[in-house]
Formats: sequence, structure tokens, C-alpha cells
Amino acid sequence: MLLESLDVDDPDPPPVYEGIRTEDHKYVEYGTEDKELYDMNADLYELENRAQAGSPDPDTASRLQERLNALKDCSGQSCRDAEDAP
Repeated sequence: MLLESLDVDDPDPPPVYEGIRTEDHKYVEYGTEDKELYDMNADLYELENRAQAGSPDPDTASRLQERLNALKDCSGQSCRDAEDAP
């Protein structure tokens, strides 16, 4: 599932972000270049950001970042392929 912030006319808008939610993980990139990665099985309340330096999960973050990029730029069949990627 692709996650995106709303473009709203708000004097104090929330940060711009894009992310992806899979069955097991949630990965978010903010316009500030901050990143978040959560293991939704072990950390349902999103308390341990695994995208920080020294994370035990660099391969997962890289895989989800590639999948997010594919979803941001897709159309038609390429969207279905990106959604179904492991």
C-alpha cells in the first residue's frame, strides 16, 4: 500500500511524506530526508525506528525503498507488478 501526505492549504501543514506498508513492515520517507522503518509484527506501536544508522535491517530498508520508488513512478501494469513484489 502506497502512503502519501495530503497537499492541503494549512498554515502549519504536516510534513510531506511518502511511504509503503506491507504485511510485515512500514517504511516512510519525509521531505526532510528523515526515514522510518518499523517491523509491524514485533513493534505494532512503531516505537523502534529501524531506519536509523546501525539498524539490524538495512536489506529490508533498501528493498522497501526500491519498491516505494517503483510505486511512485508507475502506471498500469507496472503498478500491479510493484504492488505484488516481495
